Order: sequence, then C-alpha cells, then structure tokens
Amino acid sequence: MAKKARKARLSPKREAWAAERSAVGHVFEGRPLNPPDLVEARLRAALAEMVERMQAATVRELTKLYKSRLAHEAGIAMDASFSAAAARLVRELTKRFTALFVGKAGGLAEAWAHGISRQAAVGLRGSLKQASGGVTLRTDVVSGQVADVVKASIKQNVALIKSIPAEYFLEIEGEVMRSIQSGRGMADLQPFLEKRYGISKRRARLIARDQTSKATTAINRARMQGLGVKKFKWLHSGGGKEPRPLHKNVLNGNVYSFDDLPVIDERTGERGLPGQLINCRCRMVPVIEFKAEAVE
Repeated sequence: MAKKARKARLSPKREAWAAERSAVGHVFEGRPLNPPDLVEARLRAALAEMVERMQAATVRELTKLYKSRLAHEAGIAMDASFSAAAARLVRELTKRFTALFVGKAGGLAEAWAHGISRQAAVGLRGSLKQASGGVTLRTDVVSGQVADVVKASIKQNVALIKSIPAEYFLEIEGEVMRSIQSGRGMADLQPFLEKRYGISKRRARLIARDQTSKATTAINRARMQGLGVKKFKWLHSGGGKEPRPLHKNVLNGNVYSFDDLPVIDERTGERGLPGQLINCRCRMVPVIEFKAEAVE
C-alpha cells in the first residue's frame, strides 16, 4: 500500500519563522517548477536519431530506384511499371520505419515519463522547502493520481512518436508520384526530401519539449494537490518569439487556485495551467498556506 504524502503544516518553530516574515498570514512562494532539461534532451536525441535514419534510408533507396535500369529503360514520366515500383518502395519504407518507431515508442515514453516524475519530485521538494523555511515534505510518493497522470503521459507520447513516420511517408508518397509525372525524378524530389526532413526534425523537437512541459505540469499538480497545496502563481517564461499576450500581460504574476483555473486560450475559453497549451513555456510557482499545527 502506497504511503501517504505528508501535507504542508508548520511546527511551532516554523510557525515563529513564518510570523516573522509575513504580515498578511502564512502564505509563501516556492521556486518556479521547471521541466527537467536532461530528460527532454534524451528523448529529443532518441527521436532525432530515428528521424535521421528514416531520412537517410529514404533518400538512399529512392536515389537507387531513380538511377536503376528500370528508370532508364522504361522512362520515368507516366510509366506504369516505374510508378508501381516507386509505390511499392514507399510502402516498404513506410512499413519498415513504422515498425521502428512503434517498437521504440513504448520504451522511450516510459523512460521519459518516469524520469520526469523523479526529477519533478526533486524540484517540487526543493521549491516547497524554500517556501516553508525548511520544512521537508515527501514529494516522491507515487499516489494513485500521480500514477494515472504518468500513464496518460506515456500513452499520449507513444501516440505522437508513432505519428512521425506516418506523416512523413504520407507526404513522401504524394511527392514521389508528382516527380514521376513531371519526368524530372530526383531533380524535383531532392529539395522536397530535404524540406520534409527539416519538418520531421522540428516535429520531433516539439514533441520532446512540449510533452515534457505538459507532463511536468500535470505531475506537479497531482503531487501539490496531494500535499494540500491549493494555489499556484503563473510565471511567464519571458522567452519565445511570439508570446501569448494573455499569458504575458494578464496571467503573469497572478495567483490561481487549482479548483478555479484561469482561461488560457481566449479563442476557445479553455482553462488550464502553465505549459498546458502547445509551445507554452510558462511555469507554475507553488503558493502554500500553512496551518499553525505541529508536524506529526
């Protein structure tokens, strides 16, 4: 049976510490809760390596096909036998790399999610310790709610990793057929392959960064609520080329309750947490309100 996390309460000694530092009650802020860079970097590197392998094999095999005897004997443009060979090659590549990404997705996502959970626990413990003047709380307890968040994060990440080759080859197939129709072959196809490679690399980076941010926020929320922390302050990252005006000018610096989350998207009315929307790099800062009771 999982141990219960101890809720944030003050001992008499800490009560005196709090009284010296607060004229409006025992309300204190911790450090911002940041996603673990190392965990993100590991996932990003693994995805980049698979995308690179997929690109290299695709360029190599298509180049070989366009230089083959079939291409020269039949002629590329509007030739049924060459079109069939090209379609067959793309199907084979799709099957090969779908299997690669599917085979790797589960293990990558599990290692990633559990790594976030461990690092988030360390970050949250330090944040709450600073806010409380030294009270150490068990943040590494994996409650049912935390376990559910970890499982959901793994499932979502697996789906996104699997989507990378599907999106890649869907566009490759169409462009291969167009290059055959034009009769220019690799002269038309090569620039597209380079462009599509860049898109897939950026998507892999986005998956690693965005999902790490989302999972960190969700896991921290579950742990904070389990500890009795009911509020957080919204902290805008200050980065990004196109910051969301709502996040930067309205939400930034305000304190919100987990029971009454703010609107984070004016267009849809969606409510949520820092880091929840795609490419949102805002952070949560724990806000804790202590009760004047002795720690058990």
